[in-house]
Amino acid sequence: MATLDLRQVTKSFGATKVIHGVDLSIGHGEFIVFVGPSGCGKSTLLRLIAGLESVTGGAIEIDGALVNDVPAAERGLAMVFQSYALYPHMSVRQNLSFGLENLKTPKPEIQRRVAEAARMLRMEHLLDRRPGQLSGGQRQRVAIGRAVVREPKIFLFDEPLSNLDAELRVQMRIEIGNLHQRLGNTMIYVTHDQVEAMTMADRIAVLKDGRLEQFGRPLDLYNRPANLFVAGFIGSPRMNFLDGTVAEIGSDGVSIALKAGGTLKVPCSAGPSASASAVRLGVRPEHIALVENGTGDVPLSVSITEQLGGESYLHGALPSGETLSVRIPGQTRVKRGETVGLTLAPPEHRHLFDATTGLVLPPLS
Repeated sequence: MATLDLRQVTKSFGATKVIHGVDLSIGHGEFIVFVGPSGCGKSTLLRLIAGLESVTGGAIEIDGALVNDVPAAERGLAMVFQSYALYPHMSVRQNLSFGLENLKTPKPEIQRRVAEAARMLRMEHLLDRRPGQLSGGQRQRVAIGRAVVREPKIFLFDEPLSNLDAELRVQMRIEIGNLHQRLGNTMIYVTHDQVEAMTMADRIAVLKDGRLEQFGRPLDLYNRPANLFVAGFIGSPRMNFLDGTVAEIGSDGVSIALKAGGTLKVPCSAGPSASASAVRLGVRPEHIALVENGTGDVPLSVSITEQLGGESYLHGALPSGETLSVRIPGQTRVKRGETVGLTLAPPEHRHLFDATTGLVLPPLS
């Protein structure tokens, strides 16, 4: 196990700056996920940690020791790549042992580590096969096993499941989680899939354009997003956003005049200069309720109904032209083309963001 600290880390390729002053502190044995859209810098940040790219500025420390100038092979890390990066002419056993042989590890120790990794990842029966004889999931197990046998301080995973089908991704997520529980090592995992992030991480680092937007526990990011980007990225379907202006500021919160019509109270703080300011109201699909025989807060013209059996989704438009998604437990009789009334969440589940800065307005203390 090991700690990892990033202090104002920057990276530029020529005149293009791709990582902008990232600060992170990762504790012993944590499972950390870097998540964000394509091009946000998450894989570049992982390669900086691994030593595959050099930092332009700032410091990377492992167990308190500066490693900026330490070669990748001497950092005590192991990386699992998206492409598996297996040697096709070698057997699974040889793929697992090759790195240890290069390090002049004694043969009995190599045999012990290979046998232990094969047992842990349930691939004893695959040791004499070559990668071309394996399924995608089996090849990914071998790639993970090659990292395990090195007994690293920190495991680094660069979108390791993106080449697998949906069902196999779920299975491999569980296996990687079980591996983390058994080994207890620090693990850093890169993905663009926020479902993977939510289900696997102890803490999530959300990145956008090379900047750290928020770092925290999955449900903290879901329930208390710091800004519009995090609120819209974390959650599936994404949070709904409605435009409005501040109509009144009181001791019990802020009243918002919605572009879609009507006024809502949000229990948050705003400065006295916020009157008439443009804001965006955020409401998650599961916090919106259908109103039986009534108009509710806003009417929704339903354009798509998705019936999934255990839950249903309605997608449609408000009179303002803004789109909205609603999650309904169980099944629904609402069909495309109907108009239904909606209640836009209890006050405690309403999020209010400054439309200019994108920052969330703080809750009442």
